[in-house]
Amino acid sequence: MCFIVGQMDQFSLEQFLISGAYMQMSPTHLLVGWGSTACFSTLCSNRKAPYFYINDFFLNADAPWIQFEHWMTLPVNAFASLIGHPPAHLLFDWTIDSQQTYQKSFYQLKEMLESGDLHKGVPYVFSRSKAQMTKERLCRIISTSLKGFKPYSNYLYGYWNAHFGVAGVTPEILFTHSTQEPQIVRTMALAGTCAAAESNHELMQNQTILHEHNLVVNGIKEACSKFGEVCPTEVKIISLPKLSHLMTPITVNLRTPFTFQDWVEALHPTPALGTFPKASGKKWLKELDRILPRRFYGSPVGFASPEERLSTCFVAIRNVQWDHNGLSIGAGGGVVKESLYEKEWFEIQLKTHAIKALLGF
Repeated sequence: MCFIVGQMDQFSLEQFLISGAYMQMSPTHLLVGWGSTACFSTLCSNRKAPYFYINDFFLNADAPWIQFEHWMTLPVNAFASLIGHPPAHLLFDWTIDSQQTYQKSFYQLKEMLESGDLHKGVPYVFSRSKAQMTKERLCRIISTSLKGFKPYSNYLYGYWNAHFGVAGVTPEILFTHSTQEPQIVRTMALAGTCAAAESNHELMQNQTILHEHNLVVNGIKEACSKFGEVCPTEVKIISLPKLSHLMTPITVNLRTPFTFQDWVEALHPTPALGTFPKASGKKWLKELDRILPRRFYGSPVGFASPEERLSTCFVAIRNVQWDHNGLSIGAGGGVVKESLYEKEWFEIQLKTHAIKALLGF
């Protein structure tokens, strides 16, 4: 993979921190955009510049495809050099959404699980700070994210403008497709979490976690089946600095041509962030969003690069998002019929702590 536009000396950190984006293209390289933007409602195949795809959780964006005035691909370590060395750790005052709010959504969900209306759902909470995003703070978030990046296990992403932004390191790909393998789409089921300090054996033997994971696998298989033959492989364990997850790689052998938007609409949200069955949980998800607007938490973000012949969509978790009201960090966990409130609330705290450490808070 090579530079697409110019050399690194054309990069403007000042412009990038005002209006910019970056997405993981491979274990070693990033796609970076900066400067003025043009937004499109659909992907235009006759344009050679790469597109960034940014949408909210409920896919409400009228023009989710974004092209930047300047862009290039570059190695992760070269990008880290361009970001430089930001100020030392900055302290923030965080408040977490009321535990009672989470408790209420948890038990509402449990009633639906007990009745059989749903088999799985994902309640969530936010940690919030009234601090405003600054260029120095954004540099700090990106720099710390780069240090916590683990090739093949998590993926860097970010997008912002003068009004809002989101940046994080996700372990979850919604899908990826290359025209070098036009008949193949790769996705994954990522569900089931424990602290990294716990043994892999315990994670693989926990029947509640395995049940939750299998529901996500089944939900993704169901969503992908209309596109072609769905081929899941053996479940693996992804070990990150503070968390471990169960992950099942899934390959789809296509019967129809690949279309980015069709795959977003079919897969998002997977049962890992939404519900299973998908259709039955829409009302519950909408009601929870009315109380706790999630915006980009769990939303689909990605890119399409004609030059690299690659399209990838990530699940936007493990992130911080911001606007004029301040910063927020979302964390959720899958709940099945056997789930216990105390364990799920502990997992929420564990994930929140891990995200803050990952992003330098």
